[in-house]
Amino acid sequence: MKTTWKMMIWLAAAVLLVSLLVGASFWSISQAGQAAQKRQAIHLVLDKADDLLSAITDAETGQRGYLLTEDASFLDLYEKVRGNIKGQLAELRQATTFAAATARLDIMEPMVDAKLLGLARNIELMRQNDRPAAIALVASGEGKYLMESIRAEMKRFVLLQEEFTKQNEAEFLASMRSLFSLILLASLAVLLSACYFIYMIYWRGQQKIAELVYAETSRLLDIQRQLNLALEEKNAALKIATLAAEKADRAKSEFLTTMSHEIRTPMNGVIGMIDVLQQSSLNGAQMEMTNIIHDSAFALLAVINDILDFSKIEANKLDVEAIPMSVSDVVESACDNLAQMALAKHVVLTLFVDPLVPTTLLGDPGRLRQILINLTNNAIKFSAGQAQTGRISVRVLLKEHTTERAMLTFQVSDNGIGMDAATRAKLFCAFTQADTSTTRNFGGTGLGLAISAQLAELMGGDIDVQSKPGIGSVFSLNLSFALAPEPTPTSVPPNPVAGLACLVMAETDGLADDMAAYLRAEQALVTRASDLASAQSWMQDQPGGVCIVVESTQSDTLMASLRAAARSQPEKAWHFLCIQFGQRRKPRMDQTGLVVVDVNLLNRKAFLGAVAIAAGRARLPTPDNLPAEASVAAAPMTREQARRQGSLILVAEDNEYNQKVILQQLMLLGRAADIANNGQEALARWQSGAYALLITDLHMPLMDGYELTTAIRAAELGRPRIPIIAFTANALKGEADRCKAVGMDDYLSKPVQLAELKAMLKKWQPVVFSLPFSTPAALLDQQTLAVDVRVLATLVGDDATIIREFLNDFHISARQISQELSAACRAGDAPAVAALAHQLKSAARSVGALALGELCASLEMAGKAGDQPALTRLTPPFDEEWTRVSDFLRKNLC
Repeated sequence: MKTTWKMMIWLAAAVLLVSLLVGASFWSISQAGQAAQKRQAIHLVLDKADDLLSAITDAETGQRGYLLTEDASFLDLYEKVRGNIKGQLAELRQATTFAAATARLDIMEPMVDAKLLGLARNIELMRQNDRPAAIALVASGEGKYLMESIRAEMKRFVLLQEEFTKQNEAEFLASMRSLFSLILLASLAVLLSACYFIYMIYWRGQQKIAELVYAETSRLLDIQRQLNLALEEKNAALKIATLAAEKADRAKSEFLTTMSHEIRTPMNGVIGMIDVLQQSSLNGAQMEMTNIIHDSAFALLAVINDILDFSKIEANKLDVEAIPMSVSDVVESACDNLAQMALAKHVVLTLFVDPLVPTTLLGDPGRLRQILINLTNNAIKFSAGQAQTGRISVRVLLKEHTTERAMLTFQVSDNGIGMDAATRAKLFCAFTQADTSTTRNFGGTGLGLAISAQLAELMGGDIDVQSKPGIGSVFSLNLSFALAPEPTPTSVPPNPVAGLACLVMAETDGLADDMAAYLRAEQALVTRASDLASAQSWMQDQPGGVCIVVESTQSDTLMASLRAAARSQPEKAWHFLCIQFGQRRKPRMDQTGLVVVDVNLLNRKAFLGAVAIAAGRARLPTPDNLPAEASVAAAPMTREQARRQGSLILVAEDNEYNQKVILQQLMLLGRAADIANNGQEALARWQSGAYALLITDLHMPLMDGYELTTAIRAAELGRPRIPIIAFTANALKGEADRCKAVGMDDYLSKPVQLAELKAMLKKWQPVVFSLPFSTPAALLDQQTLAVDVRVLATLVGDDATIIREFLNDFHISARQISQELSAACRAGDAPAVAALAHQLKSAARSVGALALGELCASLEMAGKAGDQPALTRLTPPFDEEWTRVSDFLRKNLC
């Protein structure tokens, strides 16, 4: 309370001082205004005094000019100012405010009157033409005296005004100094009062704040204690939840691993035994049923893989790689994988890779291939079985290309059933298809597109779709890739079509444009034509070249017309290539010399090779899709033979069915193997040193594949290193890396197909089997047929059409090689004989021309040895056997 009264007193004093300051401020403002008015009045007086003196001077100047020149115009100035001088003097008197100055004006006024009177008298004398009198009046000096007196008085008047001004300013400044001193003192007092007041408020505030802070701190400490308790409870719960989530994640991964293993293990038995069964002697109906089982098994495996992939994506267990890859190789591999499916459903599948796409990019080839297979598989399913022939185009286009990256668009287009907007909206949702009838009619889990979209997102891209019901769909996968360093080529491959004049003829664009793009990229001289007249005109202007006709409704007629035009120009070298719809991707030549290649999955390399063959710049290849040696002539080894030869295989596998499958597959490949039921048994068998290769499952009782490998690698120090191949149903990512990390050399994922197993054995344990024939003479005695078609049938199946195609291709290519081989034998060109005989030997054995193959083998050995007598001796039997083979083929291919 006491403090409050003090504050009130100080507040009143402060208000009083502030009022004093305000009053003093107003008074100082008033004084400043009065001083300004006085200064303004004095300046006005001085201006009027100056004007008066100037007027008197102007009057005198006009009078003198008139006196000296007698020019009356000088009187204008005089007349102008004379009448105003009295008025100016009166105004000056009125403006003067103090007596001393007024007294000076009283003295000045008679002088001004006298001066004006003198000027008037002088002018009057001039007007009366009494100029001498006027000059005498001026010469008397009276006027001059009066003017000087007026100036002197005016000067005194001005000095009085200036002194008066200084006096007023001095008084004003003195009063202002006093006032400012007072204001300063008052301000200081106000400042002190304010400081005290602020101090009192601050002190009181601090007291209050301290009380409030104490109370609030106590409250906050209570809240913090409660929050800490709650946070500890939440942390404990979060820790439990985290452990549970980690446990669930581990359980999910373990479940995926176990499910992959448990499902793939019986699938390995199914698919493996189907592979074995397909290699046995089956009739047509049995082979068809086996093929159905094979396709169904792989359809089930595709569903399993989709579910596993989707689960891995959801569990964030799926990563993408960035390794050097060839985009064209990936696309061709994806299309090759679906070639048989497209063939079975009577769907035409074509592909095009923009030649501008960089050769090597950094990406994940496996995942890219998976996306393309999903998209193309869908296109095949939804294009097959329609009224028109299903047509699917897989295209890779370069959209952007910088020094560091390339943007590619992978397009999969079809002419299938198409989709409406509602279907497109839910297209990439998991387990979703257009409607329930879609699953019934076309099959599938509805996961393929969902997985593809998520894989595209993981790879930094996206998938979009354009579709209309009844017209078809176009799926576009847009991905950006970093450029991989280009390897330095050791040699530049020859360009067989550079500078070659080529005419690409087709009724419509599309395939023809793609072929033209391939040719232009190889520096060929390309012209497009859509009708016969344009093509014939081109042929008239060119010295020769290759005419390429793409399959159309008029292709036979067009080709016949073009060849007729060529015959009319015998001086020109014309060649012809026909691209037709079909499944054979190897170029072939008919009896008339026309080169034909099928458009289905025709890639850039195969197309350019066909053009080069048609132009005579490359040789028609032998059937290189057949094995180099006729493996059917190789009988399976016994265990003892394999042990002596150093090729015995040890298989560690605990599943009885898988044991039977792998033994059957190895036996079919001519290999012998022992089985170990677990890792411990396999380790004990390995220690005998009888095995050249170990194939081991990863998950086995007593000792698994990882422990087995670790034990072998630790124990084989100083001994030959045995190749170890993992053989497992666990298809999760990282398994192959883990296998190699513990010392395994390679990895096979169950179910393993016969071709995959064969390739793996060839990689780690190459074994070459010899044909069981002693000499060509013995062979000729045994052989009743020039060509044993059964040999080829065991390789490619019992389909008569396919066998006929292979035999026809062999006949065309072997005819040219045999002619060159006979000529080389007669010329004694041993190196050429060795090369040509080697080339014909493998192809002859593969198609069942076994005697011819053996003769080629003997010629090859003689050629390599430079044995001219042997070449001379073997040439007639070779010619005779080739004639026999050729006659057989000609007779049976008609």
